[in-house]
Amino acid sequence: MNRSAITLTEVLVVMSIIALLAATAMGTFGSVRNYCRTTACIANTRSLAQAMAVYESSAGRFAPMFTLKKWRDANPRNKNLNQQPLTSNYWYETIDAQASCPARKIASPKNCTPADYGLNACISGQSDRPLKAAQLTTPARTFLLADAGFAGIAWQNASTFADAPPGLEPSYVPGLKINAKKLLRSDAKFDAVNGRHCNSMVAAAFADCHSESISAASFEVKASQPLTSLWRAN
Repeated sequence: MNRSAITLTEVLVVMSIIALLAATAMGTFGSVRNYCRTTACIANTRSLAQAMAVYESSAGRFAPMFTLKKWRDANPRNKNLNQQPLTSNYWYETIDAQASCPARKIASPKNCTPADYGLNACISGQSDRPLKAAQLTTPARTFLLADAGFAGIAWQNASTFADAPPGLEPSYVPGLKINAKKLLRSDAKFDAVNGRHCNSMVAAAFADCHSESISAASFEVKASQPLTSLWRAN
């Protein structure tokens, strides 16, 4: 006997198939979105490294991570900073301001110098102590800049044994497990602990201007080990 209507069982089967396809598609779209963000972030770090290389070629040294004026504004209680001269703020205001990490999970806080990418403090130091490119013995293995919560990253920010400065720690490597034990800004905690990219990967550009995605764990500095070539400038 012919019938013109479908049964409830057939409706449920069709709905189940549609739900399964939708869930699969959502997972695929999420993976594609994360991949695009990571790719864009790696491209950003490469462009920033190339801009730093141009600066180094012209100035003879890499740009400092920030000026003393910016540091004074962020740390008004530190009277020792008032005795030092100001320098150009090429990195923070001219280079780093041109790119933002699409995967960053923090709103820019007030009264400090946040940045989506931070310079390796072993290379750029503070204000008047940046290195020259010729001083780098392993430029292809030493990172110049990477995902960060501040304009610079010191190796102390990636360790638990180094003496931490009083108050909140300004910088971090996103996704590093030890960040859960650090005293960080409340609005930066999620970004610091959970990371920005899948599997706690970090977008980094090296001193030879190539960029890649590397594990956040590779940045960690342990008490029993010397600084690796990832941090060490010379």
